[in-house]
Amino acid sequence: MRFIIYGGGYVLDAARRGYIAYTCCTALLAEVVPFGGRYPTMGTNPHSWAFPTGEAVGFPILVDWATSAISMGKLQQIRREGKPLTPDTALDHKGQPTENYDDVFALIPFGDHKGYGLGLIDELIAGFIGGGLPTIRGKFDSGDELNHSPCFFFQVIHPEA
Repeated sequence: MRFIIYGGGYVLDAARRGYIAYTCCTALLAEVVPFGGRYPTMGTNPHSWAFPTGEAVGFPILVDWATSAISMGKLQQIRREGKPLTPDTALDHKGQPTENYDDVFALIPFGDHKGYGLGLIDELIAGFIGGGLPTIRGKFDSGDELNHSPCFFFQVIHPEA
């Protein structure tokens, strides 16, 4: 079972109402390796920003991306289209780069250590504020009382406040 949370729609709605909005989340499954790593410890930890720029440019500005070099949705699209992965986006079970969808074991963070750092920040903010555990510790079958579901952090800022 895979849970996918898209924050872009939420922040875009807030921007259309005149707010600056930000969101990030953890994941149920660890799919992204740390920078230089071989074993996944975090999810793709997407985050989204939107700004109420309708009066200035005619529409709100939205930025929404995963902290991995490729999102899981894009990976699935590439497989459906029979295309190879671009280099430096995924690793196989041996920790070696792969361009074959069927060999993918883990995803690589975008931007090397910078993308990993941003994913880690998203993990910590969403985990701590969302009341759950970071992805690597969030095993839903452990039998304890802790929240093991994905956590979502949403912040709205009123520009005039």
